[in-house]
Amino acid sequence: MDRSIPGAKEYFESFSKKTHFQRDTLEKAYRLENLSKEINRHPELKEGLVLKGGTALNFLYFRYPRLSIDLDFNFIAGIEKEEKDKERPRIDESLRAIFRFKGYDYETQTEYGLEKYFLRYINSSGNIDRIKVEINFLQRLSLLGVEKRKFLSPFEESDLALNTLKGPELFAGKMLALVNRLAPRDLYDIYTLQRERIKLDKILLRKIFIFFGCLARRDFREYHANDIERITEQDIRRKLLPLLRKEERLKAGDMIETVRPFLKDMFDFTPEESEYINRFFEADFRPEILFGDLLDSTDLEKHPMVIWKQRHLKEWLAKQKKT
Repeated sequence: MDRSIPGAKEYFESFSKKTHFQRDTLEKAYRLENLSKEINRHPELKEGLVLKGGTALNFLYFRYPRLSIDLDFNFIAGIEKEEKDKERPRIDESLRAIFRFKGYDYETQTEYGLEKYFLRYINSSGNIDRIKVEINFLQRLSLLGVEKRKFLSPFEESDLALNTLKGPELFAGKMLALVNRLAPRDLYDIYTLQRERIKLDKILLRKIFIFFGCLARRDFREYHANDIERITEQDIRRKLLPLLRKEERLKAGDMIETVRPFLKDMFDFTPEESEYINRFFEADFRPEILFGDLLDSTDLEKHPMVIWKQRHLKEWLAKQKKT
């Protein structure tokens, strides 16, 4: 709710009583929805950015079982580097204009392929709070295409619909995030996937998980399903429970027991999948071995992340031969 609107504290307090979410976290969810609306009104941003991550899962696929803390987008307006280099400054300036218009102070962090915005505001309780908005400019090629889904708001009924990744690609990214950073909210999202019994093609899901896993900065071969056992009860209390309804007091052990078998299936590679992984880390990219007839892999050699990763692998392998 904009600072100019009076009664914000009472507004969020009323929805806190109705939904059982914490008031300040609800306000953050409101602000995320509000920012999404502004982005969706901008013609270039609406078509050029696709929502992914926890906000997409919990507000587009699920009916907000947990609240979210950030907005993550992929830039998809052009696969070629020249197109990206042309559009990136425009995307940046358009987002900055929205942040200024909505009254946010912000800082930026630019990395290769990533643009991060850290928005700062005074919430209705009078406390400083923050929102992160991140744009990935390397994931410019979606494996399955995008779809528009209705935003399920915990506030008034909304006609907001956003472009997002299709289910298998979205959930594969979330599984990789889980084993990579071991964040309680990622564990909860995969737990919710199991609890809600969302129907997904598990074979396609595993192959997309492998595809993106090999593109991760860390060596995908070092990941294991049992890594999630390192998530502690203290992690859950500190980092997850503030995002849940007050009566939902989940335990790390219970969620891990539910998620572990599913993750183990994702790491149960077929001979073809193992061959793909081994070849990939020998700088021999062969997507047809991984996907077969499941999807057209013709354009995957043009994927910016594939180009980046394979170049670095070739450089590393060349150095290894010299030593």
